Amino acid sequence: MGIIFSLWFFIISTLIPVRSEVATLMSIQNQLGEYHSIADHPKAKGVNLKFKVPKGWEIQEGDRPNIVVKFISEGDSYLVQVNEAPTFVSKNQAKELLSDSEYLDGLIEEYNSIFNEVEMISNRLVTVDNYPALEIELKGSMERVGAVINFRMKIWQIVYEDRFITLQGGVFTGREYQSKLNLFTQISNTVIFPDQYN
Repeated sequence: MGIIFSLWFFIISTLIPVRSEVATLMSIQNQLGEYHSIADHPKAKGVNLKFKVPKGWEIQEGDRPNIVVKFISEGDSYLVQVNEAPTFVSKNQAKELLSDSEYLDGLIEEYNSIFNEVEMISNRLVTVDNYPALEIELKGSMERVGAVINFRMKIWQIVYEDRFITLQGGVFTGREYQSKLNLFTQISNTVIFPDQYN
């Protein structure tokens, strides 16, 4: 009887955390709405990309030259930026580039030139719809008209043929930032490059 109880307890205690994780992911998936495409946008520089936008978030035009689109909700934001690469980059070359510590240091230096006290929490090579991507989590602060705001950011740097695509989600800290970072991950997981199937 004791062995059966122990086995039952082990199974239940193992399944409950898994069920909880699945429920959390399903809850986040339910927050996502319809697909939004940047295919015909002039700032997209010919990139055909689509992704799901969270329900209730406002879609806005990007307010910088290479920011194609952003969507916001209560100060949290997610944006898509497209920059030209100097040349065509194969998927294998992209993996090498994104794994290069000098490349990563350059990205962090670039973020430090825009924000204050940027610290990298994590980085890893991942795949976004069959394309190599560098996933980075940062924390830092920024000053706007005298007010200092702390933030967390999750970024996916994708090398797509002859373009650099940045997917960037940002949230002010102290506002359930971990659940927002998970939401940003789910948005990036919906990215589709339809042209790869032609």
